[in-house]
Amino acid sequence: MAVTPGQDVLSFIANPDGKWRLSRARGWLEKEPREDTITVPGLVLGERRDWSSRWKATLFLTADGMFAICEASALRSGGR
Repeated sequence: MAVTPGQDVLSFIANPDGKWRLSRARGWLEKEPREDTITVPGLVLGERRDWSSRWKATLFLTADGMFAICEASALRSGGR
C-alpha cells in the first residue's frame, strides 16, 4: 500500500495467475469513498513449493504521485 500526495490510497494485490490488481481509493475519509481498479500483468506466482521464502512487495510512488512502481521479490527454490 501507499498514499499519494493527494491522500489517495493505492494497493497492489498479486494473484497467482499473473493478473494483479491495482486499486486506488479516493476520499476514503468521506461518507462515500470511491475506488478505481485496473488489472496489471505481473509475475505468475506458480506453486508455493517453487519458492523458498515469502513474497515481499513494495509500492513506490513518484513525488508528484503520477506514477507507481511495484517491486516484488522472493527466493526461488534452488537459490535463484
